[in-house]
Amino acid sequence: MNLCASVDKKPLPQINTDKTQINKFKKETICENLCASVAKNSSVTILALGVRQSWRGLIRGGARPDFIVFDDVEKSGDIRNPRIVQERMEFFLRDVRPAMEKGGKMFLVGNLFSRRSAMTRFFEDSLQYPHLRRFRFDAEDSEGNPVWPDKYSKEDLQNWRRDLGEARFNAEYMNCPSDEGTMVKPEDIKYYSRDEISLKKMEIAGFYDPSATSTENSDYQAFITVGRVKDEKNENFIYYVLDAFVKRCKLDDAIASVYQRAKEWTYNLIGAETNVLKEWLEGEFRRAEGAFKFPLPWRGVRNTGEKRERIRRLAPLIERGALRFLRGAEGGDTPLLVEQILFSGSPGVHDDAPDALAGVMEMWAAEDKAEAERKKRVPLGIVFTNGP
Repeated sequence: MNLCASVDKKPLPQINTDKTQINKFKKETICENLCASVAKNSSVTILALGVRQSWRGLIRGGARPDFIVFDDVEKSGDIRNPRIVQERMEFFLRDVRPAMEKGGKMFLVGNLFSRRSAMTRFFEDSLQYPHLRRFRFDAEDSEGNPVWPDKYSKEDLQNWRRDLGEARFNAEYMNCPSDEGTMVKPEDIKYYSRDEISLKKMEIAGFYDPSATSTENSDYQAFITVGRVKDEKNENFIYYVLDAFVKRCKLDDAIASVYQRAKEWTYNLIGAETNVLKEWLEGEFRRAEGAFKFPLPWRGVRNTGEKRERIRRLAPLIERGALRFLRGAEGGDTPLLVEQILFSGSPGVHDDAPDALAGVMEMWAAEDKAEAERKKRVPLGIVFTNGP
């Protein structure tokens, strides 16, 4: 079992509890305090509500709720859809928390059965959610003994591990999720801030992945801007996602956003996928060039191969910290880009933004390969002589 507690605005450290602390936690934090409060104060009101019910305006006797416990609010099917996960996180932060009495406590109880779940994201991201106090209770201790022997025996744990398999047992009982097919884990994402980089030293490129429609369920228009600079040893490139435009909008609005960004960044390269909309794109770029009064160094790129494989090539760069993301509003739609990367491959999940990012990386790889080939060429000299 895993538990996150929402507390006041003072950041609290993460607490990993062992079996010797469980009884103390129960006694001091939940059970006795709650029972004593109900027994001594007849004005205490206890309500049972679901996550789909309205939490706003809950007032009894002039007081708002000051103690709320949520238990297992996520289903395994929910985590396959990033929209449901995001809605669940926003429900806790924007609906429930503002509806509480000042100084109240909210407890989220559940298992870390997936790295993409709302509970796992709350639990592991202490930088973005520093005001959560974290408690972790695994089914067994480091020696394989049950942490709750009154509930289950060592033999029970061994049988469950055998029946479920190691991966599923770890996810259900040891708070150690392992999502099959997940290309990138949340903890692999490395963030940076603007003051850590120098744009003057960077090469900058962008890639546009277009969509022909702009309906509620259509693909996204995605334009990703990336800067790169050599590392301290001057051996390998570090890539920084400087900006992400990921929206459902008209094609001409998306191209206008590309030109607007060209006013801010000096692009060395701009690519656009032309698998389907080649002539249309060329016409839109010509019109935009006339409206904005300057040309762009853009080129059409025809992608070949499977999209999922192109996106998969991003994983090694992300894992070793060579591809980094800007945290916060400065990076535009970067949070949506990261979300699509984490959920890439799940049914019904859009991957237009990761595909545009992969387009930038492939475009640079092609340029680097061409440059290496040029350096290999040896000039051919012809010498004329007189006589034999």
